[in-house]
Amino acid sequence: MTRHQGSHELYRLFDADGRLLYVGISHSAHFRLMQHVSKVWWKDVARKEVRGHRNRAAALAAERKMIVKDRPIWNAHHRPAFTKEERAYRLTRLAAAVDRETLELERAIAAARLDGHSFCEIGKWADVNHEQARQICIDINGDSRTGAERLAASEESTDGL
Repeated sequence: MTRHQGSHELYRLFDADGRLLYVGISHSAHFRLMQHVSKVWWKDVARKEVRGHRNRAAALAAERKMIVKDRPIWNAHHRPAFTKEERAYRLTRLAAAVDRETLELERAIAAARLDGHSFCEIGKWADVNHEQARQICIDINGDSRTGAERLAASEESTDGL
């Protein structure tokens, strides 16, 4: 991370292709950046630049100017309207993040069933109905049984040999 000290810091975040993703200011860029880690675009950040400014007003003015001029894709304030390409990029990235989150949730539902939890419990925790939880388990685990039920069935089938 390129860093130049000042009382207020302006930071710029870039992806691996050099696309400017986001511009922001903070008294401490390090702590502010940690607040961005949950953002959809954080995984795309490949390079960070931080520049100090003598006061907050100077940092705000530099931020606004940079957003208007350089059009960082994830800034919403101070920027001109999104172009069709910018809007498509943002929506594509957001949809991919939703898909990743959905897959993670479905895997957690399937794991909870293997751990022995009921579909009603799982549905309440995951905010889905019990039938949806059951179907997710079938899709991911191959059936709706718990891990203990699978083990018992496996032992029964080997006992008969």
